[in-house]
Amino acid sequence: PSASVVVCTRDRTDDLVHCLPGLQRLAQQGHEIIIIDSCPSDQRTAELVARYPLIRYIHEPRPGAGIARNRGLLAATRDIIAYTDDDAQVDPGWLDALRRNFADPLVAIATGITMPLELETEAQLWFEETHGFARGFVRRSFDLSSINPLAAGLVGASVNMAVRRTMLRDIGLFDEALGPGTPACSGEDHEFYYRTLARGYRIVYDPAALVWHRHRREWDSLRRTIFGYGVGVFAWWM
Repeated sequence: PSASVVVCTRDRTDDLVHCLPGLQRLAQQGHEIIIIDSCPSDQRTAELVARYPLIRYIHEPRPGAGIARNRGLLAATRDIIAYTDDDAQVDPGWLDALRRNFADPLVAIATGITMPLELETEAQLWFEETHGFARGFVRRSFDLSSINPLAAGLVGASVNMAVRRTMLRDIGLFDEALGPGTPACSGEDHEFYYRTLARGYRIVYDPAALVWHRHRREWDSLRRTIFGYGVGVFAWWM
């Protein structure tokens, strides 16, 4: 069956313009594509998405990545709901590779490999060497027997993941107090993974599902990002 793809964005139209062509190809294949425009400061994103009639646009007036992700979950109409970010570009086989992991009924989440779109600055190189999203080139299945739920960040990241709708009645939605746009800065995806594992479901990391991410080019932007990662982890652990 077809899937839904959700992209949460906020005032990053210059990034989103490079993300949408790959999503348009998925829409042409019959998949549902939804852009959640989170508390935008202008109409640029709405005007950009309007150029793609097969892609659905939703304005979310409240800031926060957890809020935006939940808005996408509740708006989606397919059983498998995939996420990527506005500063990423999906490989043509990305969605099919994620979807096939749900043949196992205990798999609630699938994640994939995220590689750098470019390595042109020192900041980008440093991020890839120290905080890169890739989790290796071997498919792995995680559950309570193989990973401590508090280390849930090791299974992947929300730039490249898919969830099964039916498990939400047991797991719940994303924590809206977490994520970019909140005082917690990040952590909404890893806390969601934690609850998934703690309730006995499996998470599969499949490197066949490939996404390309544009890392922060400048040191100041990168410092804010890394600081936010630390705040988010501490917030959801507490």
